[in-house]
Amino acid sequence: MRISIPKNCSKDVRLCIQNIANKLDAKETPLFASITLSNLTASTLVGANASKTLESVTVSTGLNYTRPTLSLSHLGIESLTDPGADRIAFWDDSETACKWLTVSTGLQISTTNLTTKDSEIDHDQLSNFASNEHFVQTAITNVSTALSTGLLKVTTGTGALSVVTDSSANWNTAYNHSQIAGGDSVHVSTTENTNWDSAYTHSGLTSGNPHSVTATNVGLGSVENTALSTWTGSTNITTLGTIATVGNITIANGGTIGQSAGPLLTFNDTGNSLLVTGCSFGVGITYAPNGAMEVGAAGGGRMVFSDAGGAARWAMNFDSNNAAIGYAGINVYNYNTSTGGNLSLLESGGNLSVGTVAFAGGKLNIAGNIYPATDNTYYLGKNDDDTPYAWRGVILKDTTNGKYYRVEVINGVVTATDLTD
Repeated sequence: MRISIPKNCSKDVRLCIQNIANKLDAKETPLFASITLSNLTASTLVGANASKTLESVTVSTGLNYTRPTLSLSHLGIESLTDPGADRIAFWDDSETACKWLTVSTGLQISTTNLTTKDSEIDHDQLSNFASNEHFVQTAITNVSTALSTGLLKVTTGTGALSVVTDSSANWNTAYNHSQIAGGDSVHVSTTENTNWDSAYTHSGLTSGNPHSVTATNVGLGSVENTALSTWTGSTNITTLGTIATVGNITIANGGTIGQSAGPLLTFNDTGNSLLVTGCSFGVGITYAPNGAMEVGAAGGGRMVFSDAGGAARWAMNFDSNNAAIGYAGINVYNYNTSTGGNLSLLESGGNLSVGTVAFAGGKLNIAGNIYPATDNTYYLGKNDDDTPYAWRGVILKDTTNGKYYRVEVINGVVTATDLTD
């Protein structure tokens, strides 16, 4: 049997139909209804892609495919019919669908504009207003007439506000009456007016004592009548108790706190200094300081001199003796890295003496033996073959003959030179 293929079919369609015919052995005409395509989703539309290969078509939002029909399905728009007039489409949330908006009385749609339709607006039909309670577009020249005829109605609360006169002369008289500042008026006598003026003036007083109130009147008869800024004290105050809260206190330049014959703080604004005189200064102790200043604390006191650098500060610490460490210490400490630093003594000159107040000369004078911290461990000098630092020699005394010798290394040989003249 010969299969007829239309001339306007593409080459791919022709090949497809020819393959189907070959499969059927050309014994009967192929029916598309009986063709089964693989690799496609069931009950979906079929289309050709850019490579002319058949594939399933995805039905997106707004469309519905219920075989064999593809239809619009979006927010109920598919249910709208021709209204036969200009209408506005809107979303009806109660119906969860799009609807035509019906234009009520007093409104109209013209092309794309929504406007009022004045010919349908009946003032007598407006809610909560009677027919004589509406303003009309005309000039009001007589307030009383406008009120009596219903042309004007002013309401406040549940009652009506009526105007009893429309004479400009009467209105001016009422205004002038309200401006009377002295003398008798309709409602206020001259005496009352004067009293009111006095009370107003009295309320504005910011100084003086208009009522002549005394300290005794308010229970302060034994209190000195002196401003605190100039008060120097007297026998009226013999004991000052505890003051729970004190605000900011400013001391004048040269001002003092304390006693002239005892502990005294002197404030010097010129030199930006605070002087403590007439006493010893104790920190952290409850007994009389042993010296000009003594710092103590449980377990050992510490005095710190720092560069005020906060958490990263460098400081020189003086630690007192205590049972835990058994000695007093001086150290340089980096609080940022928790490590020690170098300590320089007498960099401006002078000598250092240990164990004695006698200075025999030289930078360091020691009255006693010098021991290494660990036996057979350390060198006197820098033991480094690249950058050594050494003493040139040592001055020793012969304990037998009492002579002094300079011991040094000359050409690799230890040599002792007699220093006796």
